[in-house]
Amino acid sequence: MEQQCRLTVVVPADSADGLDARVAPGFGRAPFFVIVGADWGRILEVRVEANPAAGPAHKHGVAMRLIRELGADAVLANRIGAPAQAGLQQAGLDVVRGARGTVREAVEAYLRGEMAAAPVAPSGWHFHGPGPKDVN
Repeated sequence: MEQQCRLTVVVPADSADGLDARVAPGFGRAPFFVIVGADWGRILEVRVEANPAAGPAHKHGVAMRLIRELGADAVLANRIGAPAQAGLQQAGLDVVRGARGTVREAVEAYLRGEMAAAPVAPSGWHFHGPGPKDVN
């Protein structure tokens, strides 16, 4: 029987290695998204989805639509462009920038309250440069 999760967190990842994958340097071009279901601070389920917007084509709307369809409550990313951040925030998701290390490390830090949601991105702003503590 599948457990109901109270929180769904999505993390862009460099590989399909689930919790052991490294957080991808950027959101839109990450090859995979790791979807983590958690309840009461515990990780209950993990699955991986390929990012249909990965690669040089880099279609913002495709990745954002997938994240919303996955039922995400939060996205933990190292870097994320303002249009994607604003779109996800307008859909009601927490967006956290500066995630690094493994997906497990980022999600556990978020569940412990050590990572705060980013301020709302200004309209029309677009930047893909280094995020806070941009080191994996």
